[in-house]
Amino acid sequence: WHFMNPGIVALLRKALENELAGADGLVLDVRGRGGRSDVMFSALSVFSGKDAGWKKPVVVLQDHGTRSAKEIFAWAWKERGLGKIVGERSAGAVIGCTFKKLFDGSILMHPVMDVKRMTRGENLEGKGVEPDVPVDQGSLEFRNGKDPILDRGLDVLIERMKERASRRFL
Repeated sequence: WHFMNPGIVALLRKALENELAGADGLVLDVRGRGGRSDVMFSALSVFSGKDAGWKKPVVVLQDHGTRSAKEIFAWAWKERGLGKIVGERSAGAVIGCTFKKLFDGSILMHPVMDVKRMTRGENLEGKGVEPDVPVDQGSLEFRNGKDPILDRGLDVLIERMKERASRRFL
């Protein structure tokens, strides 16, 4: 749901090394809330850089609710050419925030930092990240339990796996 806890990256690495090790591809769903930048960059390192442990095709899913650190993740995913992003334009809610617990137990989130340094100066605030493969998922009440973004993401992943397999035999 979010990139808040560093344990999520350890869980991802463990799953890719164990239960998912035999998979030919992966759909990574980053729809929803954001998280912390350090956790987001750690998640990105699973697929890119010297510590990358997964070299097989990956398709990332995002929607209009993808925000904050997940938008920076999507931006970096595209910039590094790691694979396709399927879904809707992200929320464009990228200002770095901090949280303060108030006397009544509620939590106040307030902006503290411009995060353009994480996107090579590109301003995602109010703009968002465009998917490579746009999907109009329609209104919730008319989806009839279906997930058009996931369905299209699976189609794109299968296409990528077929391309990869055909290159191996050339």
